[in-house]
Amino acid sequence: MRVNRILTPLTLSTAWQIVPITVPAISLALQCRTAVDVLLCHHTDDVKYWTLKSGSSLMLDLEGTKYADAAEITNLITNGTFTGGQDFWTVDETAWTYGGNLIAKDANGTGVISQPLSSFTPGRLYKVVLTMSLYTVTGLTARVGGGDVSATMASDATHTQYVVAGRTATGLLELVPANAGRFSVDAVEVYALTGPALLAKVGVGTPVLELMALV
Repeated sequence: MRVNRILTPLTLSTAWQIVPITVPAISLALQCRTAVDVLLCHHTDDVKYWTLKSGSSLMLDLEGTKYADAAEITNLITNGTFTGGQDFWTVDETAWTYGGNLIAKDANGTGVISQPLSSFTPGRLYKVVLTMSLYTVTGLTARVGGGDVSATMASDATHTQYVVAGRTATGLLELVPANAGRFSVDAVEVYALTGPALLAKVGVGTPVLELMALV
């Protein structure tokens, strides 16, 4: 017998967040008091978008397949901590300087720092994690394989972004700064998410997304 279970509400932001499905679910109902963008990745290269209108409900029929959180397997970045140098990275040194196991954006310029992922599937959903420190102004975005650009990261914190990769032959992680940006980057990690994943974000504010699962 199937039963409905109310799940923990999720406070949204302007960056994609994984919707936490704490139990395997057959279908999901979502409701929010403001408009929400919803991204459902069924498989590695099957991505579907919806917009949940303000105050309305969205029911996702997951085709009878049980649904669980996407899994992270292996960090696909080498020397993401910049230990002892910037080996494995391509760095635009007009804007970036290495020192003290950090890479610092200490001059004007929009040159990227980049690294090919050790494994890459075009169109897949990727999780990008990095630590930003010594932040003073503007920020940084991330993309994988020339795909979707992440939300801007602009504070001293460990940031997590979810991006859909492009369909280029090479899976290149690119960290793209704003021209006047001043900050340091460290502890970069990238994971391919396996299995289906549900994400949500909003255009402005931090509303709460309410969730109900059929289990």
